[in-house]
Amino acid sequence: MAVATLALLFCAGPAGAHAQSAAPAAPVPAPRPMVPDPTSLPDFHLTWDPDPRASNIPALPYPRLTPGQLISNSNNLDHTATQKCSAANSPLGALRNAVAAADWYCFDSVDSASSTWTPQGMSGSEDAFPAGTVNGRRVLLNSWYGHAPNQSTPTRSRVSFLVPGTPTRYVHVELVQLTPGQTQFRSLPTHAGGIVWHENFLYVADPRRGLLVFDTRNILDLGRTNDPRAPGSRFVLPEVGLWSTGTGGVSPQACNRGNRACYDYVSLDRSASSWQFITGEYCSRRQGGMLVWCDSRLARWRTSDITSRTAGNTIHAQEVFKQPVTNVQGGVSYDDPAAGARRCYYFDSSRGEDNLGWLVTDRPSRQPTYQQGGVGLQDLYVMRSKQQLWTVTEWPGLGKRIIYGVKQPSCP
Repeated sequence: MAVATLALLFCAGPAGAHAQSAAPAAPVPAPRPMVPDPTSLPDFHLTWDPDPRASNIPALPYPRLTPGQLISNSNNLDHTATQKCSAANSPLGALRNAVAAADWYCFDSVDSASSTWTPQGMSGSEDAFPAGTVNGRRVLLNSWYGHAPNQSTPTRSRVSFLVPGTPTRYVHVELVQLTPGQTQFRSLPTHAGGIVWHENFLYVADPRRGLLVFDTRNILDLGRTNDPRAPGSRFVLPEVGLWSTGTGGVSPQACNRGNRACYDYVSLDRSASSWQFITGEYCSRRQGGMLVWCDSRLARWRTSDITSRTAGNTIHAQEVFKQPVTNVQGGVSYDDPAAGARRCYYFDSSRGEDNLGWLVTDRPSRQPTYQQGGVGLQDLYVMRSKQQLWTVTEWPGLGKRIIYGVKQPSCP
């Protein structure tokens, strides 16, 4: 979330691992134990609002692809990522030899340098399917928001399907909205701060509106022409509906004030016997140029509710907690097998373009632990097969804008 914060509350989240440097100083402000917040439960409710034009998608004059079909054609994967690029551990890189990354990928030179696209959300095929693969291949998925050069107001959005391998290739798919008439779709402006790819559907956190929903079987191939409705994009994915806050939109300044819930990130806990979605808020406050404590909340939702998608149906969060740290860009929970399968929570807390962030580990009413995170770290995704947490970093620059994973920390 490359957005400057002053005195207001905002919501908008080599060949081996490197050893961490000496123990870093504690985050400022210091983490606090996360605590249940039952009084906030009434604030977290969403209503399903289907797009009435979604039924027209099959009639659009473009080939439709599934994610499996998209990645199976190597000609579609027109970008190359560099695995374990040394630039990430340079003095200006995202890791700086201070983060014990298990693996990482640098975006190509164009995407690393872009001043009009910024990465935010993180998910993958292990969120989507029980086997954890698409056509036998593990896939990482991240979101970006488009904006005017060096500005923060969203004007477009996209996701990238990255397929690890030799080489590692990826492809962008722009998110769009259906429109009446002959134009058929338009760009979709959203911050896309968090994403979940679950079964055939993609859920995108929108701070003001709730969760945007897309059917990934509807990837449209526009061909090689440069379509003015999605400049520079060959593939687009239209929105099919919205889990709506029902408030008509919440301004960033109103977020986390007056009992207004915001949706800055979304993740999926697939470790519980009843899988649950998680949404969370971003909150930052400065006084006298220093970061000070700022409350933000995490909510848990039944997956069966999120996937029901019955027109007009309103669903409610099951639990709400105060998050243990400020500046949360992403959060997720997962059972810690080394701690008796206790449910553990993980949070990425950013500290701007010039500072390493923090990965904070906690469970309710316990003192949080923390370890150094990358510069500009964002949303979180659990790669269950390797017991790793993955994120993406947002700031432009070769080696600064990367996807990386770390070993799942032990639970307090």
